[in-house]
Amino acid sequence: MKNKLSINKSNLVKSVLLGSTFLLAAQSAQADSVSGTIGVTITLTSSCVINGAAPGADLTYGTINFGTRTTFFNSVDSSLQPTGGGNTTIQCTPGTTASAKLVSGANDTNQIAPRKHVMANGTKYVPYDLYKEAARTTVINNGDTVFTGTADGTPQTFNLYARAFGTDGLTAGTYNDTLTVELTF
Repeated sequence: MKNKLSINKSNLVKSVLLGSTFLLAAQSAQADSVSGTIGVTITLTSSCVINGAAPGADLTYGTINFGTRTTFFNSVDSSLQPTGGGNTTIQCTPGTTASAKLVSGANDTNQIAPRKHVMANGTKYVPYDLYKEAARTTVINNGDTVFTGTADGTPQTFNLYARAFGTDGLTAGTYNDTLTVELTF
């Protein structure tokens, strides 16, 4: 007996189309891929911070405050104090050599010799000097280095001492000056 194969054209077309769809789906699932790289960099420069604050327009080393005295005081000592107390510190990138120098005081043109600086209240002045050590024997002049050090990455203490001197004819009031200190690193 002979087998007769009967082919239904409609079923054949459906089978071919269905097979093609599976083949395309299988090819889509095995799509090619490529990988690449992204470079990531940062360039760091040496820097220093004063009292934990990065250098900027409002950088402050602290304040020398002689307190309240009568107009007849003879002399009074003080030292540089950062805002909030403690010690004034300079912290720089490890290996960086930092140097701070006294540039000038805002009222230096009115100095009363032999003193280097004055605090002003109108046309009245209270003279004062800055010193490198607590004994107040070495006077600091404009342009003198007041701090130097090679950084290890930790805060280093920066000390500055001062002495104000009373003069005749002082009037009651608040006397002020502003010192400029330049830090180079």
